[in-house]
Amino acid sequence: MKTHEGDPQEECVRCGKVYLSSSNQINHGFCSNCYAANRGLPLIKEEQSASLHDSGSEDSNPPEPEEEEVE
Repeated sequence: MKTHEGDPQEECVRCGKVYLSSSNQINHGFCSNCYAANRGLPLIKEEQSASLHDSGSEDSNPPEPEEEEVE
């Protein structure tokens, strides 16, 4: 009698497709289709990659810390 439900599954971080974890040794969260379509480079979500490409238009200076009021 089996006490487990089967092989563990993961959800692709790009398309949401569920695939077997054992079939994803190097894909780092991507299903085989998304990994192949991306040619293995860069392994990040589209929203993140878009923000990386637009980083030149954003202010690259970190926000200044707020000064504490001294009484």
